[in-house]
Amino acid sequence: MYSRHGFTTSGIRIGSPAMTTRGFTEIEAEWREGDIGKDLKRVRNVKPAWSRTGMMGSLMLGGMDMWVASLFNRNILRTWKHGKTDAAATRPAKNYRPIDYPKPDGKLSFDRLTNVAFSFTNHEESQPCHLKLKDPTVPIRVNLPEYAELNAQSSQVTLKRLDLAFQNFFRRVRAGGTPGFPRYKSPRRFSGWGYKTHGDGFSFQPGAGWEGGTVRLSGVGRPRSAIRCRGRIRTPGEVITAEVMEKADGWYLSLTLLCEPHREVSPERSVASFDWGVEHFLTLCTPDADGRFLAGDVLAALTSHIPNPRFERVFEDRITAAQRALSRCKRGSRGWRRAVSVVARLRKKLAECRRDFRNKLCAWLVANHHTLITEDLGVASMTASARGTVGEPGRNVAQKAGLNRAILDGAPGAFLARLAIVAEEAGSLVLKLETRREAPSQHCPKCGARASKELSDREHVCAACGHREQRDAATSRYMLGRAWGFLSPPTRRGKQTGTVRAGRSRARGVSPREPERETPARAA
Repeated sequence: MYSRHGFTTSGIRIGSPAMTTRGFTEIEAEWREGDIGKDLKRVRNVKPAWSRTGMMGSLMLGGMDMWVASLFNRNILRTWKHGKTDAAATRPAKNYRPIDYPKPDGKLSFDRLTNVAFSFTNHEESQPCHLKLKDPTVPIRVNLPEYAELNAQSSQVTLKRLDLAFQNFFRRVRAGGTPGFPRYKSPRRFSGWGYKTHGDGFSFQPGAGWEGGTVRLSGVGRPRSAIRCRGRIRTPGEVITAEVMEKADGWYLSLTLLCEPHREVSPERSVASFDWGVEHFLTLCTPDADGRFLAGDVLAALTSHIPNPRFERVFEDRITAAQRALSRCKRGSRGWRRAVSVVARLRKKLAECRRDFRNKLCAWLVANHHTLITEDLGVASMTASARGTVGEPGRNVAQKAGLNRAILDGAPGAFLARLAIVAEEAGSLVLKLETRREAPSQHCPKCGARASKELSDREHVCAACGHREQRDAATSRYMLGRAWGFLSPPTRRGKQTGTVRAGRSRARGVSPREPERETPARAA
């Protein structure tokens, strides 16, 4: 039989006996009282005598014991024990010299499988195999669904997952970390399985315009039955692999296609810089209405804010209520399983809202801008705990924990990773300024002077030129000027530079393809 997860069980659990104790007493009594038990009882002292007295002692004592037992049906040595169990007698392989088995040369020595004389083959060596399948597709098309056999492709994918888990574990160990050892995942918690070759174990037939389709999985459903799929594939291509996953609200099919991703972009794309924040998700800085960057000696760029949706606040009350209901249920009961499903669906809805917002924002950015400038965010350091140690406890721990939740709610790392992928598909360029070296939030976008600010300071005030601006807008404006070559790089000591120069700055490119950029127009 096959389970709801699409894989079969052998019927014998690892670590458990292969035979139950039911009926074992009758079987044991039958063979002990039969001819087999009588013959074995007479020679029971031969091997213990060999272990205790050696070969010569075993020949003398064991032979005499067997001779007397065969004549008088009684052992003069009674019953000798081995002295230790097989497990105690087993020693490590390093204590013994490995046996070198030479490979057969095919002339003087032969292996049993290919040697006709020893393999009991009743035909000539030159005679081809006389057993052939009429239809080679029968084992996959008929036998697999009928007898619920596990597809070999799924087994290989599962083993690859296990190998990848151990590789990641040892990689973290070598790096000096303390990762958790890969744990066994029960069939109840097994979230799915995969197929690595289209046509072997699974087949997908897309619908019109690649809208929906049908999939056939070996061992799932009736033979020759198809499972309907919903959803639309944006870029058609050749189906390579498939992954069947179980989520909170049902089963999903993830396909890997061999295709050339392409995105439609606006013909009037421009350059833009953005600063990520908590108050505003992004603060964009773009050229003015005439496409200029400079108006005299002032960086004439326009700034706009993209609000932060704060999805965690939207779902916070609902998730908290569902978790409280879960805590009141008895673990393992029907109500407990229902409450677990409610919490899982809410968390899945939260993740889907974040992913939808992230995907749409990235698509809009690359569709309207051919070059995007941002800073290289260190999310791990930004969300580090402020607890400190026992000897040196941290300060404002609760406030820092709330800030960390707000930062992780926006998921800046996932946003930048998705932006790099979408930009590559659209032929856009993503430049990342080194945050530690550049310190965009600590410099004036007008004169380039360093203006140190605390995180709580939400307004930029330059002491050198008196420029005042909202902090995120000033940071975005400074990154645009630095990346496009209008502002000089800061000195090592962080002093004021105040020099406006032409040329390109040193920035790290993410996308491998650099698009054609417009030359920024300067005011006369």
